Amino acid sequence: MGERILIVDDEKMINSILARRLAKEGYPCVMANNGKEALGYFYKNNCSLIISDIRMPEMNGLELLKNVKAVRPNMVFIIMTAYPEINMAVEAIRLGANDFIIKPVDLELMVFSVKKALERKRMEEEIEAHHKNLEKLVEERTSKLREALLVLKKTHLDSVKVLAGAIDAKDPYTRGHSDRVRTMSVRIGIKLGFSDKELENLEYGALLHDIGKIGIKDVLLQKPGSLTPEEYRSIQEHPLNS
Repeated sequence: MGERILIVDDEKMINSILARRLAKEGYPCVMANNGKEALGYFYKNNCSLIISDIRMPEMNGLELLKNVKAVRPNMVFIIMTAYPEINMAVEAIRLGANDFIIKPVDLELMVFSVKKALERKRMEEEIEAHHKNLEKLVEERTSKLREALLVLKKTHLDSVKVLAGAIDAKDPYTRGHSDRVRTMSVRIGIKLGFSDKELENLEYGALLHDIGKIGIKDVLLQKPGSLTPEEYRSIQEHPLNS
């Protein structure tokens, strides 16, 4: 199965019995005689689960638990305890232990506890991986939508620029006028602290400020003198037919 289990107990016989039983289930095991030795191994090697007694010399099970959880909060940790140590076992659960086993150890109960803890760990890892993949997928699609929106906005702006150019082309004296108005308007908007959306609206408005010219005959737009009252009235009444 590949999950390495670290068994910690100052009684070597218990370590050996537990390791042999778990090996039958396909779990490779390593053993440590106290919390200090186990912590040294934990810092240097990978393991999927720790089974530890509470009362041990040099470093007890609770101290080991605290140190392990400080480094890997999601580390699966099972406490072994005798009946008089129930209060300590409860404290171990509060500190993050996943389960506790009463001594003398029922080997089948221990195997069940180990399988249950590792299965829960695998499920949590799968859920976490799923969430990460989902977040990545959402991020990728959001990025593509942003890119598509930028392309759409650029295409729209290019179309408006073409229209503005067509308007300016109707009068040789105002060629490039709309683009100059756009440039100056945007600069003024930036100075005034306009938002991106406000600057975008300002840019479109500046480009299209002479949109009315599109429906007026060139002969009237390019007339050197003033319009006659009849011509002016005709534009006002029928601008598209002027």
